[in-house]
Amino acid sequence: MNTTLRSFAQARLEALCHTVDFEPAIAAETLDMFLAPWGDCSLRARPPWPSDITDDHTPVELSLSIEGNRLEPRFLVEVQGRDGSLASAWSAARETNERLHRRYGVSLARLAEIEALFEPRGVDARFGMWHAVWLRPAQAPLFKIYLNPQVQGRGEAPALVEEALRRLGFSRAWSFLAAQLGRRGVSDDLIYFSLDLDGGAHARVKVYVAHPRARVEEIDPLLASGPDHVHGDAERFCRAMTGGTGPFHARPLLTCFAFTDPAEARPQSVTLHLPIRCYVDSDQVALHRISSYLGEGTGSMYRRAITAIAGRPLDARTGIQTYVSLQRRRGGSRVTVYLGLEAYTPSAPRRQHHEIRTPVGHGAPDQIMASGRVRPVVVSALRYASGSNFEKKWDSTSGE
Repeated sequence: MNTTLRSFAQARLEALCHTVDFEPAIAAETLDMFLAPWGDCSLRARPPWPSDITDDHTPVELSLSIEGNRLEPRFLVEVQGRDGSLASAWSAARETNERLHRRYGVSLARLAEIEALFEPRGVDARFGMWHAVWLRPAQAPLFKIYLNPQVQGRGEAPALVEEALRRLGFSRAWSFLAAQLGRRGVSDDLIYFSLDLDGGAHARVKVYVAHPRARVEEIDPLLASGPDHVHGDAERFCRAMTGGTGPFHARPLLTCFAFTDPAEARPQSVTLHLPIRCYVDSDQVALHRISSYLGEGTGSMYRRAITAIAGRPLDARTGIQTYVSLQRRRGGSRVTVYLGLEAYTPSAPRRQHHEIRTPVGHGAPDQIMASGRVRPVVVSALRYASGSNFEKKWDSTSGE
């Protein structure tokens, strides 16, 4: 059987939805808006554009938002262009925006204010535009855009984010962020800029920051800038997921600052993202740690969901549960787990150990050729039974 990316991704999303009592047909129909027609390519071929969403370049990622005993499915997708180039992917993403506007009435007004800043123009970049979708029972989905602050180069990211926030009326937010970026005394990285495609008063502007080699005690003050912060959250969370508090060498912790009020400098929420796949030996270990953190009832539901979408034994390696995030909100908490589909991952390798010692932006990264383009990456020494190395990009998160 010649499985296509479209059928593969839809089957995994439907399986996830069955376990959390969300209508699978609605989810598949929504995903199809992003995958048609380019998703009909065979999985036997490598992807024409090496998407940075996942380690094996699958351009679709699923996630589960967990709040109390409620689990809600989401997905992230990088729409592919006609010729496998970044420019064509950008054009296809803009066409998708228009379809979303016609179908769901999403607001593109704020995106129009800043879109030109992030457009790839003949430069090497990891991505141009991603779409995130939050599926909600008995309601229309919520849509979000991710843009690349480093599209003109890492060194230009601060000026680009500052200008984007200024155009959106969030200049005070940049003053806050600039102060946070310098407080560790090392170079943190602005890696994602996100917008809710919503014209309402609560629509968010979000900025994601990577913190190479950070310790938990350096991250907790950043989380404390959110209104619902609970002291010690970061330490408890990181210990539960990794057994330690850093420094996190393999891949950096991320923070996401969400702003909703232009008059306020401080964020409406701050989320901690942890790349759990780099700090456990297998998905089985990740499953145990995450479900234990969630507690007996919710943890049991989570285990059923992961079992439903796993296409292989969980103890074979890491790669399905890629990131886990924590956000405090209204006296409670939301945990989100990001799920790699592994559409292009070879089936056999069993990991023996892993080690990555060069965080992004530090040292001289290696380079690989992808679709005729040289792209900077960090080599992850993931040693498999075959003795080969698997080269991976440093990061692939979606957002909360």
